[in-house]
Amino acid sequence: MIPKAVEVLAKKDIYDFLQVVSLLRSDNPSMKSVRTLVDVESSLPLLLQEKPTVSKLLIILNYYSILRNNSAFTLNAPKLQQLSQENKCQSQYYNLMGLHAIRNKQYREGIRFYEQSLLYEANTDQRNEIFLRIAFALYNLGSLQALHYITIIKTSKKDLLGRMALIDGLVHWDILKKLGKSIQAFRTSWQNLSESGEDFLKVLASVYLADICKIFGDEVSAEMHKREVDTFFADYEEVVLEGDFGPSVFQETETFLQLDDPTLSLFNTVGKVPLHELEKKYILFVLNNSKSLDHACKTLGIDRKTLYNKRKSWNIV
Repeated sequence: MIPKAVEVLAKKDIYDFLQVVSLLRSDNPSMKSVRTLVDVESSLPLLLQEKPTVSKLLIILNYYSILRNNSAFTLNAPKLQQLSQENKCQSQYYNLMGLHAIRNKQYREGIRFYEQSLLYEANTDQRNEIFLRIAFALYNLGSLQALHYITIIKTSKKDLLGRMALIDGLVHWDILKKLGKSIQAFRTSWQNLSESGEDFLKVLASVYLADICKIFGDEVSAEMHKREVDTFFADYEEVVLEGDFGPSVFQETETFLQLDDPTLSLFNTVGKVPLHELEKKYILFVLNNSKSLDHACKTLGIDRKTLYNKRKSWNIV
């Protein structure tokens, strides 16, 4: 797989995980300010102290899985298995186990877990998702059976059709080398995913379209798709969820920006406040005017761990 494609899938993995976390924010005060993977890290100790539920364990185990903390994942997985059995939602357990196996490139193991999940899943949309995941695992194993799994899905949903076409294109690109079939599938995928708002996978299709259009000598289309990919990576320097997720470090009320006179600047406080307070005000100013934590770290000239420790000392994580 093309390196940029791997990066897109990694970012999508984090985004999907954060979306799941955001759905639980109303029932979990400790998760209200989560916008990035680092925010999950700061919320995890509180979550671990609470009474375990299937949804909470899914967050905790998913986090360990993304970080490839396999020892912590293995230690806690039996708790999820037991609770999912008690709540008759074994499909969620097997789905997570399948996803974890695929993240670790254990594709045959992942397929085995997904097939187990199908035994407990009656919802048609969820079954289609499982079929797609099995197809993706088979694609990574170089198996033409991937095409079988996408052909048994019956749907009119644009996002599913786009993902099916994406796998179709990947199979023909990497296995059959039929470039004509590949470009047709990738273009269908790109169009459907554009209409459904699946930006991450739309860009994944663009990664391959940029290469294949160049092979066919279509430099204009190749350049268009290359620009789309470059813009994606510029915009998603760090995966951050947008929307109303409660208090955020980007909305600290204590900063000088709240003063009545909008022309006042941070440097008006020089000589009037202690150095540690000036440092705090400056860091909060940078956070308020940065699009991501990575961007803030670059501006401040410090690493993420240092920034996290400072935020923690100010009780704003």
